[in-house]
Parts: sequence; structure tokens; C-alpha cells
Amino acid sequence: MVRDRNAEALRRLRIVRLLMPVAVAFFGVQAIVEFVKGMTLAAIALTVCAAASAAAGVLFYVLRNVATAPSWPTESVEPTAGTGVVTVRRLPAPSRDRLRAYNVVLDGAAVGAVRDGDVIHCPTPAGDHVIRITIDWSGSLPLTFSLAAGETVAFECEPSVGGPSAAILDLVLHRPLVQVRESSSV
Repeated sequence: MVRDRNAEALRRLRIVRLLMPVAVAFFGVQAIVEFVKGMTLAAIALTVCAAASAAAGVLFYVLRNVATAPSWPTESVEPTAGTGVVTVRRLPAPSRDRLRAYNVVLDGAAVGAVRDGDVIHCPTPAGDHVIRITIDWSGSLPLTFSLAAGETVAFECEPSVGGPSAAILDLVLHRPLVQVRESSSV
């Protein structure tokens, strides 16, 4: 009897963890109260802890991505003496990485972050440089370019081809998760 009740409580806990956000959005708190009535106190406590943990994870993810907001102007920048401008435009993605920021790494140093559909402009000294776009532990292949004084070099970046399932294949085959290429438009 106790074993059956614990198994039932665990089953309900799994269902609550999966459906809690949907239930709150569509049915409101009353429906959740009715669902929880048959649960034991321990199962309710575990459910509350799981919901709090999920909310904390979402909050951490959002704050982490806000913290990597662009550190360079998103408006056009004029080059000064001995410098040029590197412009990075992130092409809008249909689904993959849409909510995440890509870090722009120039000569091994992070110079900013670009979100879906955004453009950043980085004043950069004239000379030979290497650009790479990163996300978490992966990113694009390094791309070498030359920048003359007073010149603007434009780049485009986007997720590699495919949706979320292709991202798993990219990880397994060690392919870059992000593509970066020089663009003709500034």
C-alpha cells in the first residue's frame, strides 16, 4: 500500500515537473491545487523545489545572456587616424540560437556580443587580424583579414546549417556551430 502510494506520488511529481509551466499558463493555480490534493507532503515539497530550481535556472540563463550585451556601439562608427572599423552583423536565425548572444573575438580578445539580427561596430587598429565568433565552448573557424586605416570591413555570422537536431550532429562530428564570412555590405 505504501509502496503503491510512493510510486503514484513519484509519477505525479514527474508529470508536475513537466507540465507545471503549461498548467500555470493555461489552467491557472486552481487546476494545479486540484492536481496536488492527492499528493503526499514530501511529493509537494519536491515539486516546489523542482519548480524553484527550474525558475532559478531560467533566471541565471537570462541574466548570463544579458551580461554579455554588446560592449561596442550598435550605431555606425567613423574610423579615426590609424584605425578602421570591423562590423559584425548577425543574420536572423529561424530557430537555432535565436535567444542566445554570439561573442565576437578579435585577435583572441572578446570585443562584444551580437544577438539575433543585431549589428555591432568595433573600432580596430589597422593591420592583420583574426576574427572568430564563439558560443559557449564552440564557435566558428578563425578567419584572417587585413584592415587598412579608414577602412570598414564587414562580416556576417549565423548558426551553421540546420536546426536543433543538426546542432547535435555538429557536436558529434566536431563541426563549427557558427559560420562567419566576410560580407560585401557595410
